[in-house]
Amino acid sequence: MLRLDVLKTIIERALRDHPEPFTQDGPRFTWTGSTRVVSKATERRYEPVVTITMETQPRLAAQVAACVCKPGVRFADLQIAALVDTRLRGHIHVTGLPRGDEKHDLMKFLKKAEEEVASSTR
Repeated sequence: MLRLDVLKTIIERALRDHPEPFTQDGPRFTWTGSTRVVSKATERRYEPVVTITMETQPRLAAQVAACVCKPGVRFADLQIAALVDTRLRGHIHVTGLPRGDEKHDLMKFLKKAEEEVASSTR
């Protein structure tokens, strides 16, 4: 299991390196991108592939699309989409890591990331 800060860094870098917007299929949104990371412990290079999928309520699809269906999506845009739809369902799937594939619940990850930022500013 990746540490929260490592996973967040991988996602932010992948979003930065691949500024394509999410693809929309009704209330479903999908994005895939990759990046290069270097392990601090072994100094080996890895190219993880990040896939983010989310599904919203049909009545909120337009608002979520305004957040993520634009070029240059940032991590903050994912947090805003989670604020728009508090019951957003989705997963973050990371492949290409030495420990194997990682799959995380999107809302749980975004909440933990928000809590970490809030606790570090205190």
